[in-house]
Amino acid sequence: MRDIPTSLTSVVAGEENRPVELYEIYSVGPATLYYAQAEENIIFGAQTYTAIGIRRETVRTSIELEVDELGLRIDNVDLAFSKRMIATDFIGRPLVVKKVFRESLNSPANFLTIFDGRMDEPILDQQALTVKVRSWLDALHNVVPRRVFSTLCNYQHYDASCTVSRTVGTNLVTGTAIGSSTDAAVVAAVLSGYASGYWGPLGTLTFHAGSNASLGREVIGSDQGSNSASVRIPFPFSIHSGDVFSLTRGCRKTISDCKSKYDNFVNYGGFPTTPKHPLL
Repeated sequence: MRDIPTSLTSVVAGEENRPVELYEIYSVGPATLYYAQAEENIIFGAQTYTAIGIRRETVRTSIELEVDELGLRIDNVDLAFSKRMIATDFIGRPLVVKKVFRESLNSPANFLTIFDGRMDEPILDQQALTVKVRSWLDALHNVVPRRVFSTLCNYQHYDASCTVSRTVGTNLVTGTAIGSSTDAAVVAAVLSGYASGYWGPLGTLTFHAGSNASLGREVIGSDQGSNSASVRIPFPFSIHSGDVFSLTRGCRKTISDCKSKYDNFVNYGGFPTTPKHPLL
């Protein structure tokens, strides 16, 4: 059963009201994402929620009225989610769906929680991102141990189990692009001295200034001779001299990368001796 804030009782009980659904996606890149299922941006409390096309399924519940899962479809018409999917792992990210009313947008306490869970099974195409959002309650049904028996590492790169850190100069650099950069290859003096292939594959290049500010791309390779890093999907806007970016080194989750790139095999999260075929 959901409690209705006292401040909303009269609004909800009224003959007419103007509801709007808000979506909050936490810990995606540097900040939380705030979206509104509306034709224009919504300011709720002091936070602006960007208008975007979102469709959701009916919230599924169990026989005990415990929330099970929710399906979402989020428009990707400007390819905004493509770059975020490349730069960030959406699986496990918290997502909260709130219902507010245009008559009561002044206080951040004036909302009803429609759903609170974590994202799973993201599928991206050129039109939309579809994703399942699962209730936190399904953690009660998890079978442990939960690690997958795979030769590839189970851990997220740079997480507490991996233990590798984003050491500046070794696994992370910040610099400015120079004039010879293209939308698919960034050239910068800060990349000088690094061997070819040092930053890719699976590195992440994110701009913090210029027309591509806040956009990230997967790095597929780097070249010592030209001091450049190439990305899989070109940036949508021209890259100009002086545009500030950061570049993070990636990992293929293999024993080779763990040993040769990071000297971290003692913390390898895979099972390298897993047989390729069942033993009879």
